[in-house]
Formats: sequence, structure tokens, C-alpha cells
Amino acid sequence: MTSLEHILEPIRTALSSTFSSLASSKVSSIDALRLCDEFISSATLEAAYGDSYAFFGRMRGAGEALPQPFEGIDEDRGIKGPDRRLQPYIRSQLFIALVAEVEDFLSQLLMAVFRAYPQKLQDQSVKINQILELGSIEAAIDNAATNELTKMFYASPEDYRKRIEEILSMGTQVLGPVWPSYAEMKARRDVGLHNNWQQDDRYRRKVSVAGATIPSTDFLGVDRDYFSAAFDVAKAVVEICTSHCTEKFRGKTENHDMGAV
Repeated sequence: MTSLEHILEPIRTALSSTFSSLASSKVSSIDALRLCDEFISSATLEAAYGDSYAFFGRMRGAGEALPQPFEGIDEDRGIKGPDRRLQPYIRSQLFIALVAEVEDFLSQLLMAVFRAYPQKLQDQSVKINQILELGSIEAAIDNAATNELTKMFYASPEDYRKRIEEILSMGTQVLGPVWPSYAEMKARRDVGLHNNWQQDDRYRRKVSVAGATIPSTDFLGVDRDYFSAAFDVAKAVVEICTSHCTEKFRGKTENHDMGAV
């Protein structure tokens, strides 16, 4: 066994535990976002009908400062005018956080696999001066993995998915049921950040390539039903990837042929 294999063996042995802990943490974070939306829903109703003018006044001030299209997203719950903009706006920000949580989950999952199987890195060249500068072989592997992950997250949606499947030794059928919806979520997040939640050609291209349905409305702020569905997709991505990786990388030995992993 080589010195590198001595380093990698305990990392590989601990992979199942690593996957489980990561999934548990991410599911908790995802659930917290749903609870935040439920709190905002109750708070806006209380502000609209409660006795505190200061509470209502702040909600009205916030609503008037927000883009008008958010006013038409939710069905009327008795909240009127600019006050109706507040919860859909905050929910849309929570949706941005939801997509970020899934992206972070995938990033940490891929990093865990790279640490155990650095042969999966596209750039496997680690120079002696890099190890000396970073202090250890493990740090050099982490640095190479971070560089590759950064490139991946700026790739096209189709290349991004393809590379995930390559690293995780995953057939296309594994992510198939959830990928179109997840790709649409990522595209919607992007227009929320960069195009005021308005559909554009880039959004439509990404959604079309992924095989998802392009919405009939141009404004893509997040309503209650979409938010609920997005939570289901986010949890499904976590659960599917965790289940696959736990099974795929269980019992892999240090001498395993990485081309077949």
C-alpha cells in the first residue's frame, strides 16, 4: 500500500458516515426555509389585522418599496394593495437560499468523493511545490478539487449534470426524474438575481434543454404552490444522491479500479 493509499483508506471508510451527516444537515436547512415562509405568512396576517399600527405601518412601508408584480403572485387572503407584495418577495428570497442549499450539498458531496478518490479529478497533476506551499497532500487535493468544482458550477446545465454523473459513477436514470425541475429552479434563481424575476431567452433555453415546462407567465416570482414543489425537488436531490453514493462507494478498497467505480 502506498503512502497516499494510507491517507485515503480512512477517508474512504468514513464516506458513508460523511454522506449521512451531510444529508441530515442539508435536510434540516431546507426544512428551516419552509418554516421561515410559514412564519412570514402568519406575521403578515397579524400585521394586517392586529392592533399594532407600528407593525402594520412597517409592513406597508416595505410593501410600497417592493416591485409591484409581487402583488399579484398570491391569492387574496384579505391582505390588500402593496401589503400583498411582502410575503411573495421574501418567499422568493428564501427560494434563492433553497437553490443555494442544494448547490452547496452537491459541492460538498463531490468534494467528499474527490477526497476519497482523487483519481476522479480531471486535473490530477499535483506539483511538489504545491504540496510544500499548501502543507500536505490532502490540502493539495482539496485545492485541485475546489478549482474543478468552481469550473463545474459555471458550466452549462447539461455539462454540469454530465460531470456530476461522471464523478459519482451515476447513470442518467438516477437523476432523470428530478433533474428537469431542478434545472428550472436554478434557471429561475438566476433570473431572480440578474433579471428582476423576468423570463429571458437564457432562462427559456436552459429550461427547454433540461426538458422542463416553460411557464406561461413572464414574471417568475415564487408563489406558494411552486415553493412547496421546489422543496420536494430539493429534498429529492439530496435523498437520491445520498442513497446512490452510499451504495456505490460502500466497501470500495484502496486497490479498486477507479475506472469502474
